[in-house]
Amino acid sequence: MKDPATLFDFEGRNDVIWFGNMNQEQSWDQTRALPVMTDHVQNELVLQQEQQLLLIASKDHHVIFHHQPEAAFLAYLKKRGVQLPQITQKEDAFKLKGFIVPYLFDESLEQEAFIENRRIYGSNPKLVKRFNHKVFTRRWAEKHQFKVTCGAICQNADELKRTYEELREKNFSKMVLKIPYGSSGKGLRILKNERDFMQLLTFIERRKIQTDLILEGWHPIKRSLNAQLLIQDKESHLLSITEQKINEDGIYLGTDFAPVYEMDKKREYEESMHRIIELLYEEGYRGVVGVDSIIDEDEQLIPIIEINARFTQVTYLLPIICRFFSTYEYIESRLKRFSCSADLPFEDILKAITKALNPGEDGGFFIYTFGKKRADDMWHYRLFILFYHMKKEKQDKMLTIFDEMEFS
Repeated sequence: MKDPATLFDFEGRNDVIWFGNMNQEQSWDQTRALPVMTDHVQNELVLQQEQQLLLIASKDHHVIFHHQPEAAFLAYLKKRGVQLPQITQKEDAFKLKGFIVPYLFDESLEQEAFIENRRIYGSNPKLVKRFNHKVFTRRWAEKHQFKVTCGAICQNADELKRTYEELREKNFSKMVLKIPYGSSGKGLRILKNERDFMQLLTFIERRKIQTDLILEGWHPIKRSLNAQLLIQDKESHLLSITEQKINEDGIYLGTDFAPVYEMDKKREYEESMHRIIELLYEEGYRGVVGVDSIIDEDEQLIPIIEINARFTQVTYLLPIICRFFSTYEYIESRLKRFSCSADLPFEDILKAITKALNPGEDGGFFIYTFGKKRADDMWHYRLFILFYHMKKEKQDKMLTIFDEMEFS
């Protein structure tokens, strides 16, 4: 595991400006192939994950925020050893001069008033968009002879029907339909049975949708891996291999930052990731990449499920993870979403978690995102917490207690 903050090639500049355009990817989806209900509250809470930029930015850097975190949360980060950078609200960002490091280098970023005539870290935005395209990524993986999931690219309802029947013949009962864009489960629909498939097929037929879609068999997953890659002109790195905790509906629950694998499987995976680094470098891609992979129940490694040609939550966390890694054997994160009528200040949340967990001297927890939003007389919260311990049974106990906690 490597700390990217010590490896970034910022061209020797200290006037670095971090920017978290977290929801930008959602604007790329023009297929309308999936029925979608836009959840504006959750979109706002996702945007508040920009707080994670505070963990990777240096003290003399600037961070542009869409919202202002609670003062108590910032004081907590400082107390926990985070050297806070300068925080600037987005409406005042035009006053800043410096080198922009965005979450996602999108073409629209160049039209932002505060970006004008400033250098931006990363690849050509057209290349970024191409490698975030799930259909392009599958074709690219096949072209370079990486093992891919069973399935096919389909352009209309008839091709979807044909692929569905072929997958049924291969004993897949559960499948997943993917549209070109969308992260964190937003660009796919899990089809648990034939009824789910027929409902979605009817939706597509009625709208006469003709565009590239992917229908894949759902491989029973043993391990969900993620690799963080840093590709630069002078030197490239495999930053980390982590394991995502995902439920049966494909919803992200958290990340294990210290997974253990058999040596031959770990070697096979590392070789695949180094090959991806070389290929992306040849394509001209520069910057951070997250690669999602799986090991299925038949012990098959499928190296490329998805490519995220951008920063990810793991990238921002790595400086903190590296710090904990020197002391603790078990490190795992959890996401908790909840709603209640009470406006809960950060201090109350912190006290409740501290009292419930009681980790002792050999472990602890670290809250790295505290998002809240009021809507319709309710408060909606999004917490990200890192748990660390020397003893596995104590770590597991903390995770179980937190998973079962309720706030009101």
